Amino acid sequence: MFIWLVIWILSIVIATRVAANRGNSEGWAFFWAVLFGPLGVVIALVLPRNERKLEDEALSSGEYKKCPHCAEIIKSEALVCRYCGRELTMPDVTQPHTGSVFKSDEVALEQKASKHISFRD
Repeated sequence: MFIWLVIWILSIVIATRVAANRGNSEGWAFFWAVLFGPLGVVIALVLPRNERKLEDEALSSGEYKKCPHCAEIIKSEALVCRYCGRELTMPDVTQPHTGSVFKSDEVALEQKASKHISFRD
């Protein structure tokens, strides 16, 4: 009898951790694990990942950012997007921040500015 109680409690703990790591509700995982024991772990594993919640957590932690070109999640320290291959530059810490930290944006702004410069006599 004691072994079944231990298995049931471990199932509850495992199911809630699996659900949390997959971005799903820990409350529902707890509920299913209490009702079905080890089958609750299987239910937590079968439920689809909540990508939106996982993405929001990654962005809010500061460890990740979205690529401004393809909108995929990349590491904050990345210099090149691993999805679209576009180059991203880091801001120069010795200079004051001017807005954009992306090289392609800076080049586009410089080209646009050079087109609009007019010389008057």
